[in-house]
Amino acid sequence: MLASRTAPKARMRRWIYPLTYLLLIIFFLPIYTEKPYTPQEASNVIRELLFVTNNPALYTLLAPLFHLATIGLIVLIALRPASAGRVLAAYMGVNYLVIGWVQSQGVTESYGYVVQTGNLVACALLGVMWLAVSFQNCLNISFNNLG
Repeated sequence: MLASRTAPKARMRRWIYPLTYLLLIIFFLPIYTEKPYTPQEASNVIRELLFVTNNPALYTLLAPLFHLATIGLIVLIALRPASAGRVLAAYMGVNYLVIGWVQSQGVTESYGYVVQTGNLVACALLGVMWLAVSFQNCLNISFNNLG
């Protein structure tokens, strides 16, 4: 009996294919609108939604808070890297949840109330994953290896 002399193939993780299929399904989730639209108008619906969600009033309200939090997080990583991993993961999770909530829904002139479900679900999934990393406390981060 002959034994195989070839090196064993590197095994991919089994979760990569279901995750890829899940992401493809998420990006094809329909856009919900008050007023009906044809499939050819989907890009117009998203464009109008993006114009509505890029509201300077909301940005000017939230931007200072998130910018100061980012600067504080950088300082925390520099001073206390042992506890910064959990805080960074929680910050990223909350950030993705806020981005998903704010940028995925709005009231447009042509289509009324619009929810871009693919973006909402994708951002919510990312936010929940980051929060799970935060609760598990498995992110180690520091500036020591830069250079």
